[in-house]
Amino acid sequence: MRRAPRATKTDLQPAEELLVEPDVSGRILPGGRPEPGWRSDLRRIPDVRNAYSVVLLWAFTAATAAVSVAFPNPVVLAGSFFVMGMLHVRYAILMHESAHRLLLSNRKLNDWVGKWLVAYPAFIPIDFYRRAHMAHHREEFGPDEPDLVLYSGYPVPRASLRRKLTRDALGVTGLKLHGGLV
Repeated sequence: MRRAPRATKTDLQPAEELLVEPDVSGRILPGGRPEPGWRSDLRRIPDVRNAYSVVLLWAFTAATAAVSVAFPNPVVLAGSFFVMGMLHVRYAILMHESAHRLLLSNRKLNDWVGKWLVAYPAFIPIDFYRRAHMAHHREEFGPDEPDLVLYSGYPVPRASLRRKLTRDALGVTGLKLHGGLV
């Protein structure tokens, strides 16, 4: 079986011929940034919608737990296991938005909701995550990119991907990551 080539730091840079000129129709400026009016629209935080997302996430979590308790048979429990996996990802997504301080426009409320209502249920230490994630954004795809180890080895051979997915499905990766939190 032929081994897939390993990515290097330079592989993360697109080839010059793939780069296109920015849209100069007025919404995107020649430097690649949105024009100020559109940028302010894009940066507006929809507090009500985001609060609703948090409430709905907790409601789905409670409903999934309630169904599991009410009908504790193997089919329901297996279904709940997969549903909880999807909900866990949603907690992580909302935590990411909170880490960027984009979940709620009130900074204190954003940090409180982010920490207690979305990060802790996902077993994510948001303060540590925020520091590391902001370092990623400062050096994105650059020589000092802290997340480079997470994706520089891709693509991987099929057997390696199978091992990674098996470890994830069996919870080995989760236990390893959770061990760093306690």
